[in-house]
Amino acid sequence: PTGPAPAAAPRAPAPAAAPVPGFAAGRVTMPDGGPLTGDVKDVAIGLHGISTAGERVSYGPEVGADGRYRQRIAPGQYRFGGSQLTVRLGEREFRLPLEPVGERWNRNRDAAEGIVQDFVWKTTGLTPYGRSSGPDPNNHTHWYGVHVRVAWQTWRADTRKPTVPPPPGTKLRFTVRPVSPTVDGQRLEPFVVERDWDPRLGNKDLNDLPPADLEITGVALLPDGSSKPMLLQGAGDYPNFKPVLRAPLTRASGASGTYGGLNAGWVLD
Repeated sequence: PTGPAPAAAPRAPAPAAAPVPGFAAGRVTMPDGGPLTGDVKDVAIGLHGISTAGERVSYGPEVGADGRYRQRIAPGQYRFGGSQLTVRLGEREFRLPLEPVGERWNRNRDAAEGIVQDFVWKTTGLTPYGRSSGPDPNNHTHWYGVHVRVAWQTWRADTRKPTVPPPPGTKLRFTVRPVSPTVDGQRLEPFVVERDWDPRLGNKDLNDLPPADLEITGVALLPDGSSKPMLLQGAGDYPNFKPVLRAPLTRASGASGTYGGLNAGWVLD
C-alpha cells in the first residue's frame, strides 16, 4: 500500500546454521538477509521450555553484532516466544517485533536435536496476522509500517461553515515525503498512495507507511477529470487546515514501545 519499495541490492543468502545438540542458534537479519541497520541498541530473543527434570527454563541469548546468537540449553523441550529489538531514531526509542522465519518457532523442539531459529526485522509489509487474514489496505493491524488516518471533516471551525464532500467516484491521491531517515537508516524518495473515496466511511487509512518523520499532501481527483487540492489538519493545527500535514514518528502510548498512529482531518480547498 505504500507504492513501489526501494530497490535493495541483491545479497547472497547467509548459509543456514547446522543444528548442534544441546544448543539453540540462529541469526537476526533484515528481510534481504543482510545485517541489521539503523541505530539498534538491543536485540532480545525469547526462548522458553521445560527441562527433562520438569523445571520451567527461560533463556535470553546474547545476539552479536553480526546478528548471530548461540545458546547452550539444558535437556528438554523448547519453543520461542516474543522476540524484539530496540532501536533509536534521534531521541526517540522504539521496541519493535522480530518475525520468526519458518513455521516451527512456536512448536516444541528437543534440545537433544539442536535448535536453529532465524528472525527478520521488517519495518514495512504484511504481518503474519495480515497474511493469514488476507491483506486489507485499510486495516493497520495487517501491516508493520506506520498508519495515518485521514478523516473527512463535515464542519470547518476556522471558517464556521459546513463542508461539501467530493462526489462518489473520486480518487484521493496522497504524496508522502519522508523528511528524516527511517528507523533502519534508509533515505527514501517521495511516493504516492491512492485511495478510492467512499462517502459512507468518511475516512481513509494510509497504512504501512515507512517509519520516519513524514510530510503528506493530497489532491482529490474528481470523476469529471478535474482536481481539487486537499487541506489537512494534524495534531496542533486546530482549528486551521493546511496544505501540508506533518506526521512525525511517535511512540505509541502505553508500554508497547511500537509506533504511534496519527489522526488527521481533511477538507477540499
